[in-house]
Formats: sequence, C-alpha cells, structure tokens
Amino acid sequence: MFRRPLAVLLLVTGLVMTGTTSATATRFVDVPDSHVFATQIEWLADEGITTGYADGTFRPGAAVLREQMAVFLWRQAGQPAVSDLPGTSPFTDVPRSHAFYQAIVWLADSGISTGYDDGSFRPGQPVLREQMAAFLYRFRALQAAPGSGSGSFVDVPSGRTFAEQIRWLSGTGISTGYSDGTFRPSQPVLREQMAAFLFRFDDRFGSGDGAAAGPFTSQPTPTISGAAVVGTRLRGTPGTWTPQPTSVTYQWLRNGSPISGATSIGYTVKEADLGATLTFRATATRAGASASVRTSAATAAVTRPAVPIEVQRILDDTNRFRAQQGKPALQLSQPMSQVAQNWSAQMATTCDFRHNPSYASQIPGGWRAAAENIAAGQQYTTVVQAWINSAGHRANLEGDFTHIGIGYTATSPCGLPRTFVQVFARY
Repeated sequence: MFRRPLAVLLLVTGLVMTGTTSATATRFVDVPDSHVFATQIEWLADEGITTGYADGTFRPGAAVLREQMAVFLWRQAGQPAVSDLPGTSPFTDVPRSHAFYQAIVWLADSGISTGYDDGSFRPGQPVLREQMAAFLYRFRALQAAPGSGSGSFVDVPSGRTFAEQIRWLSGTGISTGYSDGTFRPSQPVLREQMAAFLFRFDDRFGSGDGAAAGPFTSQPTPTISGAAVVGTRLRGTPGTWTPQPTSVTYQWLRNGSPISGATSIGYTVKEADLGATLTFRATATRAGASASVRTSAATAAVTRPAVPIEVQRILDDTNRFRAQQGKPALQLSQPMSQVAQNWSAQMATTCDFRHNPSYASQIPGGWRAAAENIAAGQQYTTVVQAWINSAGHRANLEGDFTHIGIGYTATSPCGLPRTFVQVFARY
C-alpha cells in the first residue's frame, strides 16, 4: 500500500555529482533548493501525490484544504478504486461533479473522515493540525493497529478531543511540534508541513513496517457498519493483520456470491439486494505467506427503507394529482429522497430559502430530465395543493418524469419551520 521510492536518493546523488540546480527548483517555481522541506516536496511530486498548481507553483505556505487532504491520502494509498461511487453524495456540500469526489468518497468509506454533524464535509476549509493528526492515525489503521503514542505537548492536555492521535503522531516521529514545546492543534496545516508529514509517514510505515517476510500470525474477521437498507451506504472494516500485509483487496458478496464491480471498501445497497444478505470479504497478501482471505458475518436480509408518514402523504397526493391529469405514478427513489432531505434540512438550518443549485449532479446519473419544487411554512397535508396552485410548480408535478425524491424537515433553529423539497427525474 505504501512504498518507499528511489527518487529522493537519485535526486541527492544528482546534486552531489553535478552541483547543478536540482529538479526541485525546476518543478515548482516557488520551492528553491534552499527551502527547508525541498526534498520532501520533491518526493511528494515524484510520488504523484501532488502536481502543484497550473502556474507551476506549489504554494508551500498556503493552508492544506480538506479536499486536498482527501486527494493526498487517496494518492498516497495508491489511488484505490472506488468501484461503487454512490449516486447520492455522502456529504451535502460535495456534489458528484466535484473534482475530488472519488477521493472524498474513499475518505468517508475508509472511516478517515465522517464529516461534520450537519452532514457537510466543508471541502474548501483548511485542515487543522489536530485534524491532520486524526486523519493520519486513521489512515494508518487501514493497514495496521496504530498503537499508542508517547509524545506530549504543552498545549495538548489529555482531555483534548484528538490528544491520543496527537501523542501518536509525536511518538512515531511524524511530528516533533515546535521548538517551544507546542503542537498548536488549532492552527491550519501548511502545504510544506503536509509534505514533511507524509514523507515521514512513508519513511516510518511505507516498507511494511520493517517486518520480515513470513506468515500471518494474526488474522482479523472483517465487520460491516450501516443498515442493510436499499440506498444506504455500507462500510466494510477489514481489521488489522499481524504482520502488516503488503496489500489488501475487497469484495462484497450477495448471498455468498461476489457482486460484480463491488470491490471497494464501501458499498451502496441496491434494489437487486432486496431479501438477500450481504457479506464483506478482505484478502491480504505479503511475501512469504499464503493469502489471508477473511469474510465478515452476514447482514440481516436487505429491506426497503421505511417511508415517513409525511413523505408518504406527499407522494400519494402527488400521484393522485398526476392520475387526474392522465399521468403515470412516480416511483419514490431513496437516493433522490436523500438529496431532497439533505437540502430540506439545510434550508431549515440556515434559513436560506432557495433552490439547490447542485441537485442535478447529486441525484443518480443517467436521467434525461430533472426538476425541483421547494416550499416552507406549509403543512404536509396541504403542500402539494399549494404547489398545484402555482403554475411553475404545477408543471413539475405533471411533468414527464418517472421518479421522485421527497424531503421534509419539521423544525428550524433559525425560524424557517416545515421545509419541503421534491426532486423529479426521468430515467
């Protein structure tokens, strides 16, 4: 998973033999040979973990954004496939069209980031140093038990949220903190610092943790988190082998048979899974050992999600109106309903009453037409009639669509109660 390249050694040799300008200065115009982290930044580029910016800069003093952290870790992990990209984003502010959607989904599937309580990921926000410690700690846990750390900093008390992860970061030598004994957990991580942290991570763990070739002495049983409900994203947790494996591959199974293309750590439950049980299989390999194939316990039989009474009433009223217009009934889509529900909740939370500008990229792809209705302040028993009374909304209600998603949020902390969203699509 993590490999130690020869590129840095070749770079150093070139400098000694020729005394000419190094590739570092050539690669990034703002990283001279004299830069304290020039070697680490060059390694980051050699590994393909960063390509820098289009203007030829690396911007070493800029903060690392959360979306950049996702792609850095995904690339350092070898760009593992995310074979089952969810039609509905795991985060309300990361549409499927996002440039780093695959990396961010992988980050969520791997358990490295669960995002924020409001369902957002905040891709454009800087990564704080304490968050970076947690990300690297969880990143390590994908391959081996991280262990406990022994380091300490004067500004990281034991009760701090990420104190354990920060101690681990210090104990492994990935971070030594500042000369005054601080870690400065609430400060953003700079891009030059992140290059150094990832370089040291690879130096510490990139060669199989230094273990000699040989058989596994401990083999885990994988587990599955999430409900076996259509539209839900499940996450497999492979566990940790001893010694550390060279690689781990994944496979989801339906009633014991492999599901075609379901070879990443996350899996979105499908209509085809209804009534079946699902398992998660992880296969670990290393030199001098037979492959270790381990399978989780089976989930409960897959079911459809329960439909809230408000959503069912809105669906029934919509389809009753469509029948009166000679239109076929719309099928309730769980992924589309999740998009609608996320936007309904966001409007209620922010009191920003407006259409979702990204709904078309958040619903499952392949649609030929799409539309959206929103409302606030109505009752769930009367909202469809209110839409019928509005020409634009009525046109969507009787439009040439096949599927619908419905979201409803009853309360609001900022004064916008009972927010409704309908998302329409033709497939």
